This record gives sequence, C-alpha cells and structure tokens, in this order.
Amino acid sequence: MNNKNKKLLKKINIWIYLILFLLIALFFSVRSYYSVQQKIADSYEHFIDDAADAARNYSYTLNKTAEAEKIINGLLDAKLTEAGRTVMLANGVFTQAIAKKFAKTLNVDQICVYDDSGTITYSNVDSYVGWKAEEGHPVYEFMKSGRDESIDEIRADTVSGEYFKYAYYKLPSGDFVQIGISAGDVIKFSGSFDTGRLLDDLNEDPYIDEISLVGMDGVIVNSTKHELKGTLISIPEVNASINEGREISYIDRSSQGKVLYNSIIPLRDDGKVTGALFVSSEQREAGFIIAEELRSSMWLLAAVLLGIGGVALMIYRNNKNYLRLAYYDQSTGLPNQESLKYFLENLSKEKKWTGTIMMLNFSHLTNLLLLYGSDHSENVFQEIAMKVCKTFDNESMIFRIKRDRLVIFCGSFDSDESVCSGPESVRKLFKNETFSDQNIYMPVEIGIAELGEEQDPSRVLKRALIAMSRAKEDGLVTYQYFNSEMEAAIEREDLIEKEIIRAIDDENNGREGGIFALFQPQVEAGTGKVSGFEALARMKSEKLGSVSPVEFIEIAEKKRLITPLTKLIMKKTSIFIKTMKERYGRGVRVAVNISGADLMRSDFIEDMTSLIDSYGIEQSDLEFEITESLFMDDFVMANEKLEILRNAGILISLDDFGTGFSSLSRLRDLNVDIVKIDKMFVDNILVKKEGELIIPDIISMAHKTGLKVIAEGVETEAQRDYLVEAECDTIQGYFFSRPLSLEDAMAFCSLKAAKSPD
Repeated sequence: MNNKNKKLLKKINIWIYLILFLLIALFFSVRSYYSVQQKIADSYEHFIDDAADAARNYSYTLNKTAEAEKIINGLLDAKLTEAGRTVMLANGVFTQAIAKKFAKTLNVDQICVYDDSGTITYSNVDSYVGWKAEEGHPVYEFMKSGRDESIDEIRADTVSGEYFKYAYYKLPSGDFVQIGISAGDVIKFSGSFDTGRLLDDLNEDPYIDEISLVGMDGVIVNSTKHELKGTLISIPEVNASINEGREISYIDRSSQGKVLYNSIIPLRDDGKVTGALFVSSEQREAGFIIAEELRSSMWLLAAVLLGIGGVALMIYRNNKNYLRLAYYDQSTGLPNQESLKYFLENLSKEKKWTGTIMMLNFSHLTNLLLLYGSDHSENVFQEIAMKVCKTFDNESMIFRIKRDRLVIFCGSFDSDESVCSGPESVRKLFKNETFSDQNIYMPVEIGIAELGEEQDPSRVLKRALIAMSRAKEDGLVTYQYFNSEMEAAIEREDLIEKEIIRAIDDENNGREGGIFALFQPQVEAGTGKVSGFEALARMKSEKLGSVSPVEFIEIAEKKRLITPLTKLIMKKTSIFIKTMKERYGRGVRVAVNISGADLMRSDFIEDMTSLIDSYGIEQSDLEFEITESLFMDDFVMANEKLEILRNAGILISLDDFGTGFSSLSRLRDLNVDIVKIDKMFVDNILVKKEGELIIPDIISMAHKTGLKVIAEGVETEAQRDYLVEAECDTIQGYFFSRPLSLEDAMAFCSLKAAKSPD
C-alpha cells in the first residue's frame, strides 16, 4: 500500500483505547476496594450464618433420619402384609418346595410354617425345620396371644443373629406362618446417624469451636467437648431458645482474648421442642478468611487489568486489520468501493468537490472466468490493475469496486484538451497491451462523470455507471461522457418497464391495460381483396402517452418480459380471429410477430398450442412472423422449430427480408412460407431507376422456391402499381389502411366486401 492510498484508511485513535482502559481499571480498583471492605464487614455475619446453618443441617438430618426410619418401616410392613395374604392362600398344601417358591416369588428372606406347638414344620431355609420356640421368645408370645396376625419391630434372628422384620399370620388349621425380611441395611442406616458420631464429624470443621446438644432441662446431652457432657449450661440465650422455640445468633466477647460466634437452634420432634443445638466458633478464623479474600481480590484485580489490557490491544490491532479488509481489495491492494465512498464523502466535507470519475468495466473477464477459472481471471485483473496504476500519475486515485470494474479519480483539468487525456490514456493502454501468457486483448467500456454541483457520492457514481452502460463496443475500447439525456433515457426505460408489467397484470386480472393490439389489413395485389391482417402491438400510458413499439418491445426483450407480452398479443389476436369468424362465417389469417427469445423457449410450441385450443381457433388462421436475426444464433434449432409449427398448420413468414444475412440462395433451406419485402426496398421504387430495383428479382426467386411475397410499407399508388406489375402476391401499407381496432377492421372488411365485384 503506497502513501497516497494510506490516506483513504480511516484512522483509529489509540487514545480512545488508553482512556477506556484507564477508566475500566479505575472502576475495577474502586469496586475491588469496596468489595473487600464489604467482605470484612460481612465476615462476622457469615460465620454466624455458618454456625446457624450447621445446627440447622444437623437438626434437619436428625428429623429426616427419623422420618426415613418411619417410611422404611412402613414399606416393610406393607410388603409383609401383602406377602402374608398371598401365603395364606396355600393353607393345607405347604411343602418345602412351596415355601421356597413363595419366598422367591414374593422376594422375602424367610417363610416358616409352625404347628400348634411352635415347631417349624416347613421353611424355605432347610436348617430351620424342626426348630421350636421357647417360652419368652416373640414367636412363642404370638402363639399364646390368641391374635390372628402381628408384626414385630426389627430384631435379631435367634438362629443367625441377623436383623429381620417379622410378621405372623394364624392359619385356619391352627398352624401359623412367620414371614421375615432382612433389615440389616436399615440398622446400618440408623447407626450412621448416632448423635455422638455426628458431633465428632462436625467437630472436624476447622471453623467450629464447640457444638453441644442441650436437653429441655438445660443439661448438655452430648458435646464435641466431652468434658461438658452432663453439665448444666449457664448461657441465658440457650434457655431462651428452648423456651421460646426460636433461633438465636449473637457475638460473644465475654471470653478473655476471644470473640465467639454463637448460634442456638431449637430441635423439634412432631412440632414439639425437644432441646437445642449450641454452636460456637472463634473470630480468628474470620481474620484468616479475610486475609485470603484480600489476597484473592488483589490477584483477581491484577488478572482483570491484564486481561482488559490484552483484549484492548487485540481489539485495536484487529480493528486496524478489519478496516484494511473493509476498505481495501485483498487481491490487488487497491482501495475498494467502501474506500471510494469514504473518499468522496471527505471531498464533500472538506469542500474539495472537484474532479472526474472514470469507471472502467472489463466485461470480457466473465468469459475468462468460464474458460480458465477464477484464479486465472483474478491474475489477469491483477495485471490490468498494475498497468493502470503505472499509466496514471500520483494525482489520480484508483479503486477496485467490483470483480471486473475499476474507478479512476482524477483532479480538475486545466483545459479541454486535457479532459481527454484520461480516457485516451486508457484507450492507448488497452489497444496496445495484451495480458497473461495467452496474449489476451481486453475490451473495456468507460463511463465518465464529473463531480458537479450536487455533492452526492452515490449520485456521481450512478452517473458514471449510466455513462458506462451507454458505451458501446467499438473495436476494443470505447468511452462515453455522462449527460442528462442518458439519465432521462434510463429513467424512461424504467418507467416503460413498469408500464409493461402493469399492463400484463391488468390483462391477467381481466382489466384493459395500457398495451393493446391493432390490425393492419393485407390485400391481394391484383384484386384488392383482404387476405389477412398483421397484429401490431401498441402501448399507451397515462404518464408517457403513446410509446413506440420499437422502444417498448426492445425493453421487453431486455427485461425478459417478451414472453408474457407475446401471450398478451396472441390472446387479443385469438379474440380478433374468433370475432371475425363469428361475424363473417369464416376465419381470417392474422400474422403475429414472434421474437427469437420466445421461439427458442423449450415450451413455446406447447404454450401456443394450448392458447390456440383455449380460444377455439384454427392453426391455419395464424401466421408467425420472424426476423432473419433469429437464425444467427442457432440456425439448425430455429429451423427445426419452424418446421414443427408449419406441420401444425401455422404459416411462417420471414420479415424484413433483404436487410439481414439471408440470401435468395438460402431460401430453399428455410422452413418459411412467405417472404416480406422490407419497406426500404419499397421506398426505392420512387427514388431509383427501374433498372436499379431488385424487387422483381426477389419476387421471382421467391416464387420459384414456392414462397408467397408480401410487400410492406406501400404508401402510394405508384408503389402499388409497380408491385402489381412485378407480380407481388400481397400488399400492406398506409395506401390501403393504417392499423385498425377490431371494430374498425370489421368495418373495413365490410366496405371491401361491398366494393368487390363478387
């Protein structure tokens, strides 16, 4: 990037980043200071909360343990009850196998069947058979109780010593059944919540100084300080907490050299206060945590400041790179379109709005892209950019605004002669230079616009673009200066395009639009009888008035609106043919102009056939007029389609014959029925000597190849007489009639019929 182009790059003020960094650093420093102060102030409350939370957790654990034991016992009771009801169904049919099967099916650990003496007769555990309950044993007690069923608390099994929960059920025979479920896991679960063990576990917390469990009478039931166990506590807050059933937390400074955090939590069972938990911790732990918090805050502040500084530096560097990417083309190093806009905006702001814009378009690059690929195409453009930069001095600014487009800004010119030096330099460069190892000549279209009174960057670029679009290829290089007529033409073209679209929409929605058809009669040269009509598209707009068919049809082709426009005219032609047939009892042949773009569509023939069928007209009532230029792109395909149309009964006429590339010798190869002699030849009848006219030769050759001939543009009697004498078949022109509306065409036919000697 040279120094001249560097001024196009937006500057990044580093002070913005420095000031932002300092403000953020100050904010975090102040915030860290107040945060540490707040943490120091909150540390006392924090430890009080910790002590209270520890007591609450312990109280919660005791309560939940009791609840868990109740739930587990309830589940075991329910399981034993269901199992007992099921076993009762086997009354009188017990065997060892049945007992084992029931134990497995019901997922219980023991099933024992006793006789009336308390002896086990059947069991899923073979070693239990024959065992007899002694007096005082729970089994003996149930046997003598007279009850039908009973469930024991969890107890150790007499034989194995393992813990079980048992249920007993009296059978109708007098025997009874004992069902047992192992409760070893329940015993282990309950044992883990022994009060002493829990207090010892809590005492391992370095921040806790003392935890004591106090009964309703104020006596310490258990404590992490074992020497206090069984002593009467003398702290009034403990008695207040037990009596009032509320939590109390406070700071105790009564101990010499110590500041204690005390918390008392009432303990409840089924909503009733059963005692209290006393938790005490020392202030020295708070000081330790405060110091740790202070160190952590300082490290955090340092890390944040380093991080912010690194991020700010990275953003600064990235923004510089992003600006470079945003304002410069990476392939050529030239300023891009955003740079051009920024440059022009600065000229306007700095009151330096003078100079000239040259926009160079290299349309041939698209072909190179298709032929050789994007890399080769880009290499060629880099070479182009380099040579353009060498051609222009430092007073010029060169921009790449698109893949195939450059813009050159030049300062003010001193004289009219120097105005052309810029375009002529480009012309000379691209006429004499070739590019790449393929020695490629590069056509270029140049649009030139001066920075006028309107200080609008987008406006001046639009004008250069308009001028460039009007530059036609003339050899290799051509240029065009912008003028107001060009802009008016572009705006008119846009208006006409919109009017065409509106007219087509109106027609499709059943409304009469701004495009309509007129019909010019074609008469037999010898008799003057009407042999047919030519449908001519016309356009009339409220904004534009009457628009020439040459103008709006050309725009329709350029904007790809010719297909719906052709359908519109075909629709009106079909209505015309149908109306004439209803009026006169026979069809009338009507010629319709068909563009090459329409004919080459793959669905053209299908579209036309469908439209003809929908209006109930005959193919023989239609004639399609084509121009010679149709055959220039693809002669074979065009000729094949014309053959299909002829075979369907549609006549084909070759319009403007003699003005294009076709010759009389090629008429035999064309699938046409009629040749239309261009108006240029008819006009020569009045200005050239008879021996210089070639109309008789055209007519004679056409007749020899079996073709009919129509002469158009006949405006005088002398022209008519000459064509009759030359044996022209049909004549069309203002001498007979201008293009007519449907009603006027019917009146014209009636008039001709009345004058006919038939």
